[in-house]
Order: sequence, then C-alpha cells, then structure tokens
Amino acid sequence: MDTRRFMLYGALALVLLMLWDSWVAYSTPAKPTALKSTTEITAANNSATSVGSVGSGVVQNSSDQNNSEVPQAPDAPTSSSTVQQSTATTDVVQVPGAGSGIPGNPGNPGGSGSLKPELPTAKRITVITDLLDVEIDSMGGDIRRVELLKLPVSVDKPDQPFVLMTDTGKDLFVAQSGLAVNGSRKLPNHNTLFTVEKTQYRLSAGKDEVTAWLNWQGPDGVRYRKYFRFRRNSYIVDVGFEVDNRSTQAWQGNFYAQLVHSKPQKKSGTSSFFTTRVPSYQGAAIYTPKDKFEKVKFNNMEKSNLQRDATGGWVSMIQHYFTSAWLPGEGGEHRIYSRYQPRPQGARYYIGYTDKVPVKIAAGQKGNLHSRLYVGPKDQDRLSKAAEGLVLSVDYGWLTPVSNPLFW
Repeated sequence: MDTRRFMLYGALALVLLMLWDSWVAYSTPAKPTALKSTTEITAANNSATSVGSVGSGVVQNSSDQNNSEVPQAPDAPTSSSTVQQSTATTDVVQVPGAGSGIPGNPGNPGGSGSLKPELPTAKRITVITDLLDVEIDSMGGDIRRVELLKLPVSVDKPDQPFVLMTDTGKDLFVAQSGLAVNGSRKLPNHNTLFTVEKTQYRLSAGKDEVTAWLNWQGPDGVRYRKYFRFRRNSYIVDVGFEVDNRSTQAWQGNFYAQLVHSKPQKKSGTSSFFTTRVPSYQGAAIYTPKDKFEKVKFNNMEKSNLQRDATGGWVSMIQHYFTSAWLPGEGGEHRIYSRYQPRPQGARYYIGYTDKVPVKIAAGQKGNLHSRLYVGPKDQDRLSKAAEGLVLSVDYGWLTPVSNPLFW
C-alpha cells in the first residue's frame, strides 16, 4: 500500500512539475521573428515601385498574382433566404494556392533567412495599439506582420516584443482576405493593389478604437473601402469591406479569409526538463458547432484538400502559446477549406473559409462584408469570450484536463 501511495505521489509531482514548466514557458515565449530593421523597411518601400504604382487595379505581372489562387464563391444554399448587406463578389478565382501561406513558426523564424518579403509588396501601413504593432500591405490588404507589445521574447529581453506574424525570412505567416470569385465582375482580393489613405495609425490616449483604410475601384464603378478596426485591450481585429455600388446593376459577393503558413523550420517545445517540454501542436485547426474542435495537420494537407460546409465556427493556425484565428459571424454559413502549395522555395499551407450566402447590394446602395481576426496569446479568458470553442486551441495534450486551472 505504501509503495503504491509513493508511486501516486511521484506521478502527481511529475505532472505538477511539467505543468509548472509549461506555465513558465507560457509566461516567457520563445524567440520571435527578427524585429523590423531599416533594411527590411527599406526593402518593403522600394518594392512598391518594382510592383507598380499604387492605384486602383490588380497587378498582373507577378507569379503570385494568379487569380487561380483566389477562392471561388460556393453555391449559395438553396434553402437559405438570408441576404446580408456586405461586399464580396468576383475578382477572386479558385481556392488559394499561391500568393499567401500559412503560419510557419513566427516565434522562431529562420534568423539566417533573407529580410526580403516572401510575397509581392507595395506600401506598408502601420497600426499601433496598446497591445499590437501591425503592418498591413497595400498589396492585397494582407496583415503581414504582428508584434505582441505586452509579450516579450524572453525574460532577459523585456523590451523586445514577440513577433507572431511575418512575411520575411524562412517562416512565412500572414493573414489574407478578399472577395471570392463568383462571376465575371472584378472584385478586390489578396492580389489587388489598393490605394492608401495614411501609412501610420496609432490608438490615441482617450480613444477606444482606431481604423485603417484601403481603397479600390472596380472597372464597373463600384467602390470598395477595406478596413481594419482595432480596439483598446483587444487582440481582435475587425476586417471587412464597405461596398458602394455606383454601377447600374445589382452587386453580390462572398467574403473569404485565410491564413498562410510556410513549413515550420523546427519542432517547438525544447525544455530544460528531460530535454522536452509538454508536447504542443503547431498547425491548422478548425471548429464547427457540429463537429467541434479538429486539428488539420500540415502533412494531412499535403495528402488532400479539406472542404467542409458549416454554420458558425472558425479556422485557425495555432502554435505553442499563441493562436491566430479567423472568426466568421456566428450563425453564418461557410465553406471551410485547406490547400497545399508545393514550391521550390518552400511549401505553403492554407486554412480558410468562404461565406456561402452572398451579400447582395442593389444599384446605388451600400453594403458591408466583414469578419474578425484573433491574433494573440492563448489566454483562456480572452479566447472564451472571442468565439465559441476557441478556448480549445489551448492544447496540452494528455495534460489538458488538469492544466486549465493554471490559467484561471
């Protein structure tokens, strides 16, 4: 009996020690992507001239601008009579395959990698809040870089923020969005070159939100304003399109959003305890109210493309301590997809969704299409408030049942 009791005490001590190790790591994330440098910023700005002048139009002369990578609008459910007032129509072509990638290991990008952006780039817009320092590229309106200002790289580097997303180096991880192809009308997507109203936005003292704007006008006269709305004390970004249908015909479109990641350079989770930390998952994950939480591993993406219709839910890329997730509106019908793009320079992985029910806007009227993006730590309180089931992205393997109280 005493031997059995001692064995149980020993097992409990081991579990507590591993949980403590995980908590320490949670509080002090691993090394991040290299911080912005003069070289990187200059390269990004100079590339704008090589891509083309900023204006209303779609860049045609880049291999990453192929419309075949843009998601196609799914057939709207015949049983659905819901017509939303939003913007999303046709410039986007098939499901993503190039021009974007899924999150690699942004926390520890290849330090020896080039600082040259891995995607076509134009003007950069910087948005700084109390929690985030974000870069948006006018090429596609992608979120290309995210620094978490309250989370340092390590204890000994408290002034160096952790970089969650980046489009430079070997570990590509960006968030893309646009309007899916559903006809011959040209629509703005992640290959579109937008015009910029301002290049610097900052959440001012006494203000609770700040919004960055990009503009594009279609050949039919329809005007699009893409917006990124940030709020104080929040890791959630509202992303959408305001559509002003100045054409003579009715307009309709479907919003799509995706996360693009390169293959992780190395496995996460090295620790001082028996050389390995509590195993953590890095890859894509989805959630639907019907099927609940499901991991979509990179190697499974290489074998087959995921396609699933769902009502509500979300799509994400998760890694040790951090979650990045597109959060469609609850109750909306979506088509969730994954894609794999083999490339000589390095494979890219996509997880995303497209709205199934198009937004319809009559001639002379305005509408709105939007989604939300969570980019931040695996804070259980924030995740549980952000979306149903998002807290399940906090994965501690077989220790999950006993780890939850650590983060209360």
